[in-house]
Amino acid sequence: MSKENWTYILWSWIALWIFVTFNYFVLHFPFSFVSTKDIFNTAVGGLIAFGFNLVLHDRKETKENLAAGLAALFTIRSQFDDYLNCRLGIYNSIATTKSAQIPGAPDWSFVKPLGFNFNPSNVFDFKSIDFLLTSPSGKDVYQHLQLLERTYLDLMARYNDLNGSAIELQKTMSGIIQIKFNYQHPSFQTMEYEIGPELIGRVISQQHSVIVRLVRDEARYSKIFGMLQNELLTRFGVEVIGNNVHEIPVAYRKSNLPKLPQSLASIV
Repeated sequence: MSKENWTYILWSWIALWIFVTFNYFVLHFPFSFVSTKDIFNTAVGGLIAFGFNLVLHDRKETKENLAAGLAALFTIRSQFDDYLNCRLGIYNSIATTKSAQIPGAPDWSFVKPLGFNFNPSNVFDFKSIDFLLTSPSGKDVYQHLQLLERTYLDLMARYNDLNGSAIELQKTMSGIIQIKFNYQHPSFQTMEYEIGPELIGRVISQQHSVIVRLVRDEARYSKIFGMLQNELLTRFGVEVIGNNVHEIPVAYRKSNLPKLPQSLASIV
């Protein structure tokens, strides 16, 4: 409850005390106080009603703020799930590519389109959690949530760019193999020449930028989830249990992911 609301409540109780004292005085000295008593009763009654209304409003606001904070936690978890699905999909895609079994295969040969899509509406409602800005620790959490959202949207944009280029690369390779080489697979060097440096360079650049995000971002989700969780505990006394970013399904854990080829592992 805010300091201002406590002040209003205190003055309401003072008004109630004055009201009781005044009535006691009137009952014991009942002379010409009738009209004054009615006016005073009305004024004090209004003050008391105002104080109770503040209490009810504050309770409602507290519930709304807590609900908004919990919704932000769920959004972090949802963003983290997208991140995990993207990471698993790309790592498995690389591991199952034929060129992954060929020593010295170029990085672009590991790229192929994926069916996974991010949810662009999976973002924070910053207006509903602006109550965090009322304290230094809450302001720090708020700023980190803004950073996390930019991280999520940045990975989404990089992944979408890579997936678009992967589709273009696949179509180009298919046409080259079919028309120029009669369905016989040429060497990587020959394919690079036929595909052209622009598309090859674009695919490699986008691939590397996505890999860097996938390797580095897990710790950020974990850190900011914990920060918001602690802030809600401090403000509302509510300990959020379950739906934690530390609860990662076995198949999605970093230790169980396929190993990246050395050329990709060395970029991070």
